[in-house]
Amino acid sequence: MNRRRKRINWWLAVVASALVTLLATVFGRTGVFYELELKTYDQRFLLRGPKSVDHSDVAVVTIDDEDFTALDTRWPFPRSYYAHAIRNLLGAGAKLIIVDVQLFESSADSLEDIALANATREAGDRVIHAAEISLTERKQLRDVLVRPILPAKRIRAAGSPVGVVNQIPDRDGFTRQYPFAFRVDSLNWLPLAMKAYQMLQPHPDTIQLYRDDPDVVHFADLEIPRMTETTFLINYYGPAGTFPVHAFSSVLDDPSFELADGDTDYMQWFTMSDAEFEALASAMPEASVDVFRRLRAGNPFRDKVVFIGSAAAALQDTKKTPFYAWSPPGEVAAGNEEMPGVEVHAHAFQTLVDRAWLHNAPLLAEIAATFVLALLVFSLNSRLGLALAAPATLLIGLLYLAGAYYAFAEHHLWLAAVSPTGGLLMMFVFTTGYRFVLEQRDKAQIRGMFSRYVPKRVVDEIIEHPEMLQLGGERRRMTVLFTDVAGFTSISEQMSADDLVALLNEYLSEMSRIILGHEGIIDKYEGDLIMAEWGAPVYNEQHSTLACRAALRMQRKLAEMREQWRREGHPALDSRVGINTGEMLVGNMGCLEVFDYTVMGDAVNIASRLEGANKSYGTKIMIGQETRDEVGDAFATRPLDLIRVKGRAEPVDAYELLAESEDELPPALRETLPAYEAGMRAYRARDFAAAEREFSRVFERVPDDGPSRTYLERCRQFIVEPPPEDWDGVHALTEK
Repeated sequence: MNRRRKRINWWLAVVASALVTLLATVFGRTGVFYELELKTYDQRFLLRGPKSVDHSDVAVVTIDDEDFTALDTRWPFPRSYYAHAIRNLLGAGAKLIIVDVQLFESSADSLEDIALANATREAGDRVIHAAEISLTERKQLRDVLVRPILPAKRIRAAGSPVGVVNQIPDRDGFTRQYPFAFRVDSLNWLPLAMKAYQMLQPHPDTIQLYRDDPDVVHFADLEIPRMTETTFLINYYGPAGTFPVHAFSSVLDDPSFELADGDTDYMQWFTMSDAEFEALASAMPEASVDVFRRLRAGNPFRDKVVFIGSAAAALQDTKKTPFYAWSPPGEVAAGNEEMPGVEVHAHAFQTLVDRAWLHNAPLLAEIAATFVLALLVFSLNSRLGLALAAPATLLIGLLYLAGAYYAFAEHHLWLAAVSPTGGLLMMFVFTTGYRFVLEQRDKAQIRGMFSRYVPKRVVDEIIEHPEMLQLGGERRRMTVLFTDVAGFTSISEQMSADDLVALLNEYLSEMSRIILGHEGIIDKYEGDLIMAEWGAPVYNEQHSTLACRAALRMQRKLAEMREQWRREGHPALDSRVGINTGEMLVGNMGCLEVFDYTVMGDAVNIASRLEGANKSYGTKIMIGQETRDEVGDAFATRPLDLIRVKGRAEPVDAYELLAESEDELPPALRETLPAYEAGMRAYRARDFAAAEREFSRVFERVPDDGPSRTYLERCRQFIVEPPPEDWDGVHALTEK
């Protein structure tokens, strides 16, 4: 990736991350995505599990289905029942009683209201009755009438403090928040939990909620972090039944109250004085005394804050909480369980007492987390393949969710989960799509660049691994081929430009097709010259074999084309080929803006010189020693000469490539090969007379054999004028 691409990616990463952050944040706080966020909030409670309430002073008295049987009465219960329960609980040592039962209308039997009013009056400020904030839509006035609904007149006259029972569910119907207060006509009406905390301190009834701080609400001696302008988050300690729960009928059960079912006078053991107990114990067996003494010692109401409310499903005062789907570890879930509304107040109260605040991370933190995750995914996905980027993105998301859970469980901090992970997913999709577009563009560019010069299999491999084409090179053992038209200058002078171009294009097309068909790469065209190589960018161990086969096939095809050209009256082109194998530098050479995929090195220069050297020996295809060593006996070859090419001190052992096997050779040439080789041995041994005889024998049988003619001329010259004593048999070429 060049600097310009990196610069573009950097700015694209920032802009894309910002856009993804904006979309993820907006979606994460609206509609179904926010409901999903709420579900992740609930899941954190489920993962954390219930917390101990052994330290708590809360006890809950519920009116459930069993109470209807034990009391043998219909709902609503007589108000004298509540009066009796209040007296029993206070007698048992309860320090505060919160009655979460709506007693707004006067009873048909005034004595019932009087009984409850008297019990309330006796309790003083140790009983809180329920009130409700009513919202009535007035369509004609196009407004909503907001007014408090208070306990019945006689109960209210007893002077009992009241707490509002209203709760504020989220959009999915779950209760996660608790109101600070309800403001009606310039007055703050406190909900039950807030009122209970106020009464226990005690703080004056004129207490105010100070909202001068945008993050917290100051109430009494508390600083409560806001969830919204008017609510805070309830830190639920567990599912329904987390606090000690007692049946309403059991609280009524004393010697003066007869239950229809299961009467045991349960409350008498907590309401009687120590003197009364000792007097009663004197008449009891010793074993029974110990049992009841332990029962009194475990008084479940002494110094407790007791919440009284309904739990029966028929009374429709149950709520969905974060522990709605809770099941103990290792147990099969028995089904979703709602929590009685009275217990919700109890959890809110305990949150206040323990100052166990849940902090909702600010919007800025959510935006920052989303942006950082999106930027990280962009960076990873730009560098890793999809096989690694996908699991890496998943891992990042899981790590973030684990961190969000840790922040909740250990630091009571609610970090958004949906927006950051949603942004992470959006960025993964975006970067995957972006990479796909880039890769398709690059593939099209590569295919366009190479498809005419490189075999399809190689093009496909390059597309799959474009790193092969990075600017720069690598050293690799390869085979390179040069081929040129013999006598092209004189031919070009005989033809018009158009005819010459047409003829040359026909020649180049056929030769290129053969090279590509043998998995070679067209490196370049220079007029009538073709340069090709084998072994890169996709390595092929048969590179030397393929190059030799291609050269032989090119010569056969050219022979066929010459026959056609002669029939058509065109000049008959002939060509020479040079092939060499060795270590070369291969890769994209050039600058960042303009580069060429090519090979460089001494082995390449030798191949070029071998192609030109054919002219001196009257041969068609000349190969270097290393090519000959690699192909071995797979082809028919014969030694040509030790050649010192221009610009290179070390000589090159050159061979002529004749055919794929000796069986393909003309009979005369095949039969004279032993004589040719004998002549070469004699020549290099300075026995030029013997060499002349052997080469003459070949030349007589094959009159057009160029190498034999060349050596005959040399031998005759050396017989007349022998070479110097230090002659090494090397022939120096004076031209390229």
